[in-house]
Amino acid sequence: LYGEDDFSLRHALTVIKEEMGDKELLSTNTTVLQGQNLTLQQLLITCDTLPFLAPKRLVMVEGLLGRFEPQDKEKHALKPKDSEWQSFREYINRMSMSTVLVLVDGELKRSNPMLVELAPLAKVREFKSLKGDRLRDWMQSRAKNLECNISPPALKNARSMPSNDA
Repeated sequence: LYGEDDFSLRHALTVIKEEMGDKELLSTNTTVLQGQNLTLQQLLITCDTLPFLAPKRLVMVEGLLGRFEPQDKEKHALKPKDSEWQSFREYINRMSMSTVLVLVDGELKRSNPMLVELAPLAKVREFKSLKGDRLRDWMQSRAKNLECNISPPALKNARSMPSNDA
């Protein structure tokens, strides 16, 4: 899950959690890792841990893909310091079916080498910023789902997606 629209991204994450079942067991079987300094070994150990009294375990890694984001002058390859991650794709193919691994990031280039490597093995969802008619449609739909109304002037003045503080 990645993109500028943090609100929709977090909502998609909530849906994933809800689909996993019992909230109490999920909290016991959820691990959140920060990807900026995470080693492959740390991630593999976490993903290989079996769930406790539940069929699934959720492992969320925030910011991992961003560290592979190519800089302006770099080629589309993994940085030397991150070369250990070359085997991550192979691990994904043999990862336990009881592990649900979710990588969460902000805005990424589609040429991100790790994203390109993992895309064929995963459900990739990009959350672009909503603008114009798409934003107004989203606002109307959201208001309807919350059983409230938005005045036409408020919709007319909508320019961009609200921050996650909204």
